[in-house]
Amino acid sequence: MFGGADLQECTKKQKKEGLGFGHDRISELPDDVIINILSFLPLRDAVSTGLLSSRWLDLWKHTPYLDFFDTDDIYRTKCDTEHGSWDVGTCKHVKMVNSVLESHHALFLKRFRLHFYANKSAQSVVTKWLGFVWSRQVESLDLNFRCDMQNYQVVLEDLLGEMRPMKYLQNLSLMMMKVRGEDISLFLKNCPFLRKLRIEESFLTSDVHISGATLALEDLQIEGCVYSESKLYNATFYFYLILLDFPTPQTYIVGSRRQAFGERVSSTAKSQRIVP
Repeated sequence: MFGGADLQECTKKQKKEGLGFGHDRISELPDDVIINILSFLPLRDAVSTGLLSSRWLDLWKHTPYLDFFDTDDIYRTKCDTEHGSWDVGTCKHVKMVNSVLESHHALFLKRFRLHFYANKSAQSVVTKWLGFVWSRQVESLDLNFRCDMQNYQVVLEDLLGEMRPMKYLQNLSLMMMKVRGEDISLFLKNCPFLRKLRIEESFLTSDVHISGATLALEDLQIEGCVYSESKLYNATFYFYLILLDFPTPQTYIVGSRRQAFGERVSSTAKSQRIVP
């Protein structure tokens, strides 16, 4: 049994050999391992780890996941006056994104996700953010501006002026914004390996054409959208699903607000026109 002097001596020995509880073993890990750990944390918490030590100060700036969420305002619908009074200059989420993107250094992103309220008054700011995305080899892009008023929605067309080819993009999700068929065609042209495309709760302002002999698209979802006398044309999509020999070469287009529909497209048809 240890006496007081023996215990004190043992504790000193442990500290000297790095065996004490105060020894920071995590900081001895390689940077790549720590960055991978940080990628599992909410972004705000990952940034906060910079307070631990000078070694950790810049590690979060290399995480491959950038997720910006408003967890306090997910289900609440804004009234008309709130849409008009929203100020991009004072929005804390806009400030957060600006601050992070100014500091972030990763050249490759597994995911870039925006899920908070923003309306058309933020067009120039969102365009700047997407300029950052175009410069990274992003695999998944998820934009949800949580604006359900058509007159205030972000217009996707105005965000794509500086769009570059994105050969790594595999998943694209667009929600609560104004979308043209030409915008979708531009993504399909610039993203040759796009496998999943989802458009939800948005306002479609023109016909959507899904076609191309080299499409890699496997999963197409257009759900809960409002159509401005637009139609969805599909010239070759399902045909090439069969040529690529997928296990279930069928896709569903569901949920038009103007008229509920759920059309299953025949897996043997070379062309199909779906009119909601």
